[in-house]
Amino acid sequence: MSNPDKNKRRDIEKPAVHTTIVGGRPPGCGKEIDKVPRGIEILVKKASVDPSFREILLKERAAAAKHINLCLVESEAIILNTISKAQLEGMILATKVHPNLKEVFLGCTAAVMLAALTTTVNASDDRREVGGIRPDDAPVSCDEKENPSFFKAEEDKQLETGILLVEVFDRATNKPVKDAKIYFHKHNAGEKPRTPTYGKGYTDEKGQYIIKEIPVGRFYILVSDCSGRTPYENTYLDIAAGKENKITFKVNKDNNPPSLWHYQTRGISPK
Repeated sequence: MSNPDKNKRRDIEKPAVHTTIVGGRPPGCGKEIDKVPRGIEILVKKASVDPSFREILLKERAAAAKHINLCLVESEAIILNTISKAQLEGMILATKVHPNLKEVFLGCTAAVMLAALTTTVNASDDRREVGGIRPDDAPVSCDEKENPSFFKAEEDKQLETGILLVEVFDRATNKPVKDAKIYFHKHNAGEKPRTPTYGKGYTDEKGQYIIKEIPVGRFYILVSDCSGRTPYENTYLDIAAGKENKITFKVNKDNNPPSLWHYQTRGISPK
């Protein structure tokens, strides 16, 4: 005898979605449970902070992905090409990007946006209505950190290099913050779209993150909690050759309010 509840659960399962970035890596296992597919999420977030790209997305739909070197899978392209203009505009207007991430989504390369947007919030129920942005109820855990990564753009491989040292301390206690997530990318202002040098990692017990062979130039640096969901601080740093380039952050580790990175875009703004 069949189990109605079990069959119902099967009916609401969704296929995995894999998004491929030109010059980057796929975003992991591609599990997609009642949430915006990653490729569409990147496009909508960029459109929410970049008015010129917003017009491109509304006009070209799935074809707009080529402007940021993003390859959509077939299911994502179908969604974008069939959704009404009013619905797409609503999604864009309702989508919020944390101020510390605005610089990332004003860029021109999807690989960098994907690297910054590494934490995915899964839905906790099976609601289908356009219900807004729901907070993530699961506690933040540092047990399953991402693997550190470093990608050096081809055009940067011939440049002189330096060392990047990021220090993170708790502003209240002045103690080092272990497992703070560090994300960085080279700021190539005014250049044609391409995948820049970028990377990510975590601070050690001394609150330090060190990486060598960083090409000279200006870098955008973002510090967040271990999950990547709550950005703490961000800034720019000019890397000089043949020396240690140090930047120190004082963060409100325990008093930082949940950021919009804790929320999942589902159609309207959070209250």
